[in-house]
Amino acid sequence: MPAQIDADLYSQISHFSRSRDRRAMVVKAILDGTYFGELDLGKGPSPSVKTSGNAFPMLLSAKTLVAKLSTNGGSTWGAARTHTFPTSLKSELNLGTLAAGHLNTVVAAHVAGSDGDDITVAATGDSTVRVKAFKAFAGIADGKFDSVIQAVTPGTAGSSITISLTGDGVPASGVVIAHPTANVFNITYEDNVSTVLDIENAITALTGGDKLIEVKTPGTAITKPRTPASDFTATSLAGGVNGGGVVINRSTSAFVIHYESGYSTVGHVETAITALSGGDDLFDVKTPGTGATVLAATGDNFTATHLDGGTDDGLFSDIDAVVTDIESDGTFLGTEIAVSADEDELVLTYDDTGSNLAIKVDATSTGIEHQTPDTLQYTNDQTGTGAAGFLIQVKDQAQQPLSGVKDVLVRLLPVTGSPTLAIGSKGAIKLGSGTAEVWGQTDSSGALELILTGTTASDVFVIIQTDNGEVETKKITLPL
Repeated sequence: MPAQIDADLYSQISHFSRSRDRRAMVVKAILDGTYFGELDLGKGPSPSVKTSGNAFPMLLSAKTLVAKLSTNGGSTWGAARTHTFPTSLKSELNLGTLAAGHLNTVVAAHVAGSDGDDITVAATGDSTVRVKAFKAFAGIADGKFDSVIQAVTPGTAGSSITISLTGDGVPASGVVIAHPTANVFNITYEDNVSTVLDIENAITALTGGDKLIEVKTPGTAITKPRTPASDFTATSLAGGVNGGGVVINRSTSAFVIHYESGYSTVGHVETAITALSGGDDLFDVKTPGTGATVLAATGDNFTATHLDGGTDDGLFSDIDAVVTDIESDGTFLGTEIAVSADEDELVLTYDDTGSNLAIKVDATSTGIEHQTPDTLQYTNDQTGTGAAGFLIQVKDQAQQPLSGVKDVLVRLLPVTGSPTLAIGSKGAIKLGSGTAEVWGQTDSSGALELILTGTTASDVFVIIQTDNGEVETKKITLPL
């Protein structure tokens, strides 16, 4: 037996270690000499994980918070516990219910919540966003043929069309346009007889597969080109711009879809919606419509119509709302996890009997900062670990915590190893007046938390003496 413990005390310690659960560690003591109370040596310091830098409002719609617990300091972890936040619904609008219904796309707000109901969408068939390839011929040769000719169909394909002009001395030959291959047009005129207007009329008269070019801007009608001064070889049209003929304009949350009547399709509109970016990216395609359907201003225009059905169930205005939501999930909390708020931060605590406990926010969570911006500011696998320790709680004879500051003298007599003792988050260590003696003093709730540090296997005898002189002993085996 240790030299510093007398035979009677050691007998008491040995008897206790054989007959009592060392984790329960309840000892009776006389308090104030008038009634019996109890000293309850229970759990050690509880580890916690806390966010850092939360900002509200916070959208956690359908996101998850996954926690894991450990009883060996994080060497191994228990099963995942998952809390799923409520789902906020996105505002929607089925465009197919408007006008003739040809634009049968379902659109939805980009972000869930009731604010999406403020978005309106209108459509009108007035777009000229596509550009036809063209050429102003006033600067070619002597410039007497000064018309502007363009492709009939907008887009870059028109830029591959070439036109040549050649004078012919054959009397009464007039204007002849040859179209030998897909994009080649050779115009022949009667020298000093045919006018610019004659050439333009011949272009206008093209039909069927030859109708690929048209007059954009008429030239000087009475001018008569002369050969060879006015002649030019194959010259390409230029400046064609592709696209679906759709442009979308926004004013605050009001959108107007401008499409090209008779050309733009449902697919073109959906492509333009998907391409919205920056401040314009407020809604998107939820369900595509019939992409090849061509829209027409005669039946497919509609006025501003609101999206509808957005809900804020997963939108949290403050940290208290987040705490309340998690507190309602008994499966997630079990009996071990406690949730609380510290200003705007969320705190999860492994609140259970024992020591060497650990808790972590698992990387599989989708509602944390390292997975999704502007959510709970936890990092992947953020871990909190507790220290080996125990809590002394003064109780009355009804087993209820006895409030009020109490003095509790605690002495440690290690049999093996070299553990150390430190004060936890409850109570304080006080120095005796005029002596070198120190003792523990509970907080106002009658609790004193002590932390034992010792990594090697150790047996520690704890001698506890209340302020009225009652003494009890306990045996604690490290690690706890």
